[in-house]
Amino acid sequence: MSVGWLQIDRLNIVLHGVSSLVAEQALAELDEELSRRLGGIRGGWHVAPQSSMRLGPLDLPPEADAAALRRLIAEGLLQALFKPAWTDPTEDA
Repeated sequence: MSVGWLQIDRLNIVLHGVSSLVAEQALAELDEELSRRLGGIRGGWHVAPQSSMRLGPLDLPPEADAAALRRLIAEGLLQALFKPAWTDPTEDA
C-alpha cells in the first residue's frame, strides 16, 4: 500500500502532567514520526476516511520523555486512520 498524501490541518492536544518542554519537543518531530510509520505500512489495511476524528485518552508512563509521547500520539493517530482490511470501515463512524 502506498500513501500518497495525508494532511492534518489541525491537531489539538490536551496534556495533563506533562511539562511544556516535553510537549514541545514531542510535537516538533511528530511529522517525521508519522512519515516513518506511514512508510512502514504494508498491505491488508485500508484508510478509514474521516473529516475529523477524536482520540480518547492516551496513557503515558510517568517518567516518559518526548520521544515516548511522540510515539504514543503517532500510534493513536494511525490506529484511528488505518483499520485492518477485514473490518468494516464504517464501524467507528
